[in-house]
Amino acid sequence: RPCVIRGIPRAEGWPAAEKWRDDGGKQFCELYGDVPVQVTEMAAGHGFGKPFRVELPIRSYVEYSTTNQVDWPFYSWERKWDGARRSILEDFTAPKAFADDLYDTTEETREFLPLSCHLFVLIGGRRTGSNVHQDPKWSSAWNTVLCGSKRWVLFPPSIPPEVIGALGDYRSGGPPL
Repeated sequence: RPCVIRGIPRAEGWPAAEKWRDDGGKQFCELYGDVPVQVTEMAAGHGFGKPFRVELPIRSYVEYSTTNQVDWPFYSWERKWDGARRSILEDFTAPKAFADDLYDTTEETREFLPLSCHLFVLIGGRRTGSNVHQDPKWSSAWNTVLCGSKRWVLFPPSIPPEVIGALGDYRSGGPPL
């Protein structure tokens, strides 16, 4: 069941609680401005299948995200944590309440449940977000907002997709309900 736990970053001493301030991205860019991240659109607006993706330095993305006026802006949805991106992971950990991660148990578990992209950091400006969906591949997620705000809208699984404007059956991303 969904829940909200407040104050985790400060209570657990995450460096991100201080480094990732709501200052228009200035301090974050001082620390990570040259780090490349994947930037993507929410849906394929061009009509050719997959959403458009490009890699940009964080500094360029922050500039875009604070100045754009589009209805569906691009956002950073990074899932590859090698090279320079690795330093970002040092700023936070899984909250203690969620420290037991099935994907961390064994290599066999990761092969049996191939969710190679089970760790995301999303960075977005105003109006970024996702369509109505269920977390894919049977995942459960924890989310932390360090700057700004995020809105969640939760629907019971009995609500038909067409009633809430979901793109396809939002309930099809996980195990049978």
